[in-house]
Amino acid sequence: MDENKQREIAKKGGESVPAEERSFSKDRDLASEAGRKGGQK
Repeated sequence: MDENKQREIAKKGGESVPAEERSFSKDRDLASEAGRKGGQK
């Protein structure tokens, strides 16, 4: 799949949930941990 098409689809999924309902907006530690995991190979 084209990388830009994949991003477009993923963006739609993220926008479907209101900001106040997103788990990372409620829990900064959870977001920080996920960011670290995402940076690992």
